Amino acid sequence: FPSHDMGSVFPNFQVPRFAGGYYFYLDSRAEYRNPVSPEFTIEERDESGTNLGFGIPVMEGLSFGLSLRWAKRRIINEEITGSSVLSLSPDSLSNFSKKGTGWGANFGMQYRMEIFENQSASIGLAVEDLGDTQFRSSKGASESPGRQVQSINLGTAYEFLSPYLDLKVLFDVRHLGQGDYYSTGKMLYQGLEMSLLGIDLRGGFYQGYIVTGK
Repeated sequence: FPSHDMGSVFPNFQVPRFAGGYYFYLDSRAEYRNPVSPEFTIEERDESGTNLGFGIPVMEGLSFGLSLRWAKRRIINEEITGSSVLSLSPDSLSNFSKKGTGWGANFGMQYRMEIFENQSASIGLAVEDLGDTQFRSSKGASESPGRQVQSINLGTAYEFLSPYLDLKVLFDVRHLGQGDYYSTGKMLYQGLEMSLLGIDLRGGFYQGYIVTGK
């Protein structure tokens, strides 16, 4: 069966130096294999919560940001054989769920430097799930979702603006410190955005794969 990914839905509000809102994320997959002795793999992660964040300019070009979130997460990762399917009750999938709630924090900083009047360069650092986000089991759940491991992202950007041509070049290294989970190729992101005479073009590398758009 094909996977289904709703991505993130995030209605929010913003005022200078402060933002907040509610988010919802869903990603699910079901796989069938081995017709002789049927086997099913069911994977699902859904999460919802609230997010509050603020940013502070410290000096010209340098700013810091911090966000706090409360999250409710459910994870299913189960292998089911054909014989066991016949004995499943309608609410069996809830018994496979790992459900819990937790508090998490993200931290970031950015330095932006004007090179010339129409050119600038930026460097940024973001730490997601600062110190790891721990989830506690919800009432009635057999197991908690565990923890979300801290991730460190480092990126640079160059921007050129003119009446006829706008150009942005971006390069990110993500998931630093998570070499056990991500290969080097999946840590690298490179992007190019160009607007020429009203035509927008985008391209780059996403986790080692070429992507394009307009």
